[in-house]
Amino acid sequence: MTNENLQNNYSTFAAKYDQLFDQEMYRSLMADYFVIADAASNRQVQAIVTEVKDKIQEAGGEVKLIEGFQAADWVLIDLGDVIVHVFSTEQRD
Repeated sequence: MTNENLQNNYSTFAAKYDQLFDQEMYRSLMADYFVIADAASNRQVQAIVTEVKDKIQEAGGEVKLIEGFQAADWVLIDLGDVIVHVFSTEQRD
């Protein structure tokens, strides 16, 4: 998965793309990349998470864990080498 692919998934749902941290220089044991994004509403957070999950599965990838989907204030998606955090704007502030 490339930085561009990740950014395109978020822009599809009008989320504000914020930061993609390349963690290789930090030699992180958790993930190679961290994606942090926010969305204007909880419904939009859920839509982004669903789209990311669907795109990963369509590409033959594995979603290891999704946490916080029901509340949709802060959702964590564990893709193995990529950790995605999607916040509602209110929660992130």
